[in-house]
Amino acid sequence: MLDLFNFRNAAKFKIRYLYKMKKTLWQYRFLFLLLAQILLLQLLSQFPQTIESVYSLFFYPYWSQFFRILFGFVPFSIGDLLYLVLILYVVYWLWSTLRKKQLSLKHLFLSLCIFANLFYFLFNFSWGIQYHSISIHQHFEVKPNYTCDALETFTEQLISKTNALHLQISGTPNTTYVNPYESKTIFEKAVISYQEASVKFPFLAYHHPSVKASLISQPLSYMGFGGYFNPFTHEAQVNICIPKYNMPTTTLHEMAHQLGIAPENEANFIGYLVSIHSSDVHFQYSGLTFGLKYCLRNMERLSPGRAAYLLQKINPGVVDNFIETEKFHAAHQSPLEWFSKHFYDFFLKANQQADGLMGYNNFVAAMVSTGLED
Repeated sequence: MLDLFNFRNAAKFKIRYLYKMKKTLWQYRFLFLLLAQILLLQLLSQFPQTIESVYSLFFYPYWSQFFRILFGFVPFSIGDLLYLVLILYVVYWLWSTLRKKQLSLKHLFLSLCIFANLFYFLFNFSWGIQYHSISIHQHFEVKPNYTCDALETFTEQLISKTNALHLQISGTPNTTYVNPYESKTIFEKAVISYQEASVKFPFLAYHHPSVKASLISQPLSYMGFGGYFNPFTHEAQVNICIPKYNMPTTTLHEMAHQLGIAPENEANFIGYLVSIHSSDVHFQYSGLTFGLKYCLRNMERLSPGRAAYLLQKINPGVVDNFIETEKFHAAHQSPLEWFSKHFYDFFLKANQQADGLMGYNNFVAAMVSTGLED
């Protein structure tokens, strides 16, 4: 009788053990699934033309426009709320798990694997695979390298055009430029600017706008960002706290991401390109000063001291705008910016942008290659 009792207990123990082992193995499949996703994406990245024809040109435009239609009419940012809800859920999950004393390293690790799988799949399916598509620089035959002399010649042309436009708008060289538009007007005129640019560059055709003032503009300021594109809701989020003269080009930059232009240097170039082709002088001024700042930075990097000489040729009113930007960033410096910039730098490098945040500067090569129209 005792042997039968022991046999039953042993059988129950074995069944529970096997069930627990099967459940653990099933949970660990999420780790293998994540690795499989990463390997598959790396494999797909070897075929950028296939990604361009199948995903970028065939699937993505309809996918993105669906979400822009779905959320575009909502006056506030759905994406900001989505991230807020996610953060609150994670905090609640950690608190409830700790309160019940059920949290273990194994439990935490497996939960992170499940979340990472879902996030990684949705991000790449919805937008991230665009990082592996063909560069738009090929459309413009951009030369990746340029000489210091070529950059200086282009920068002087840019200074001349910026000064002339500033004088046209402000009346005197010493008058500080002030953008007269509210953020809502800037968003509306940004759509018009894309329509105008698409006449010459058809791939910039933009439909179904979904451009929002970010609900977290102040935190974005302390993180050092002028805006962001939400890859899940396909909204272009703009930090409305930044200096107003920067806002048109920043808005156009985020809208470029909506069109599937993933690399930051390419979105920078498109933001600049659309702005200088706009019929609105305030958008032109935003684009010219945006490009000029990057040219001066690269000029200083290539030839230390040369940027100071070129700066003397710029109207004092334009320089005042540059100082306005510097003061804004100085007033919003925080440890949060250091963390967010390093995290985003890692994110960019993990998505085929080897230069990370330095890639923002690479669009100078595109500007020099395309030049300025008279």
